[in-house]
Amino acid sequence: MAKTKELSKDTRNKIADLHQAGKTESAIGKQLGVKKSTVGAIIRKWKTYKTTDNLPRSVAPRKISPRGVKMITRTHDNDPKHTARATKEWLRKKHFKVLEWPSQSPDLNPIENLWRELKIRVAQRQPQNITALEEICMEEWAKLPATIFDRLPSTSATASAASVPLPDSPMPSPLAEPHLPPPQCFSGDPSACDGFLTQCSLTFELQPSSFPSDRAKIAYVITLLSGKALSWAMAVWKAQAPFCSSYTRFVEEFKQVFDHPLSGRQASKNLLTLRQKNGSATEYAIQFRTIAAGSGWNDESLMVCFWNGLSEAIKDDLAIREPARDLENLIDQAIWLDNRLRERNLNRPCVSALSASPTPAQMLPVPQNSPKPMQLGRTRLSPSERDRRMRERCCLYCGLYGHFRPTCPELSGNAPSRTGKEGL
Repeated sequence: MAKTKELSKDTRNKIADLHQAGKTESAIGKQLGVKKSTVGAIIRKWKTYKTTDNLPRSVAPRKISPRGVKMITRTHDNDPKHTARATKEWLRKKHFKVLEWPSQSPDLNPIENLWRELKIRVAQRQPQNITALEEICMEEWAKLPATIFDRLPSTSATASAASVPLPDSPMPSPLAEPHLPPPQCFSGDPSACDGFLTQCSLTFELQPSSFPSDRAKIAYVITLLSGKALSWAMAVWKAQAPFCSSYTRFVEEFKQVFDHPLSGRQASKNLLTLRQKNGSATEYAIQFRTIAAGSGWNDESLMVCFWNGLSEAIKDDLAIREPARDLENLIDQAIWLDNRLRERNLNRPCVSALSASPTPAQMLPVPQNSPKPMQLGRTRLSPSERDRRMRERCCLYCGLYGHFRPTCPELSGNAPSRTGKEGL
C-alpha cells in the first residue's frame, strides 16, 4: 500500500473553519477532495486539543537496528506457550536471546513459600466444609511462627541464585520436604501408643520446617488425639503443665499414661498359648513375630514354640522333611505348606450325594418264608412310603409301576421269576 501524503497545515485549518461554518464532513471532503475519514480525524483533534497541528507522541516507538535486536534479551517463565517448539523457532529466527529460567519458577516469589506452609498446616487439620476451612485458615495463619517470615527473603534469594538451599541455612527449604499423610488418630489404646508416637516422630523428622518448636510438635500431636487421650491432653494443655514446653518430656508423660507394653513374662505366656487353629500360617506367623519381639527368647526356643502352635496337618508334612535351619526357614516352610494344602483343597472336586426316590431293588429284601411281600414280619408300610407309592401310581403291595394292588401278579401267583432284572 502506497504511503499517503500528509495534508498541509493550511488544508487542516480550512477543514476546521468549514466545520465551524456548519458544513458536514461529507461536504467538506467533497469540496477539498479529502477523504471523509481524514476530515473526521482532523475535526476530532481540533475539538479535543483546539489545534490541527501534529502533536508529538510520548514514548514514540523507534525502529531498532539489527545490531540492537541482537542485544535484546527476552525474559519469560516456563509456561507451555513460552516453551513450545513454534515459539522457540520464531525466537531463533528473529535472533532473540532468551534468559534461561529455572524450574519451579513460582517459588522464587517469597509469598509462594508462605502459602505452601499455610496449605500444609490447613491440610493436617482436615476441614470438612467451607466454614471450617475459613476458620482453620485464620487460626493457622495466626499461629505461624516468626522464624518462617524471617527465612522467606533468604529462601527467595537462594532460589534465584542457585535453586538450592544454603549450607548454613538453619532449616532446610520446605520445597525439599515430602508431603506425608497425617497419622491415624489415637484414642488411648495402649497397644497403639508406640506406633502412633513413632509415626509422629517420622513426620517431625521429614518435615522439620513445619514444626520449628517443641510446642508446635506437641500441638500437632494433640490435634491427632481423640476420646480419653484428647481429654487428658486438653487438661494438661489448659493447665500449662511444665512438660508442655518440652516435646521429650511430653512424650515421657504420654507413655507413662497410655503406653503399657507387654512384659517379657506376659509375652512368653502369650507365645505358649498362641495357636494357628483355622487361620492361615501367614496370619499365625505375623502374630508370633509380633509377640516374640518382646519375649527375649533365643532362636531355638522360638522354633519349638512356633512348631507347637502349628496345625496338625502342617506338622505331619514338616515331619517328613529335613529339619529347618532356623526360625525364618521354619516359618517359610510352614507358610509354603499351608498355601499348598489350601490350594489342593480348593481344586479338589466336591462329590454331592444325589437324592433319588427309592426303587424296589433298594427296598429291604422280602423274607423267603413270608407269603406277603408287602409285610416285613408284622411291619406294614410306613405312611411316607405309602404316600410315595400313591403319588407315583405304583402298586401298594409290591411297589412296582404298571399295575395296582387288585391286579398285582404277586397276589395272583403269576409273578415273573426274581432271578432276572426285576421291575424292568
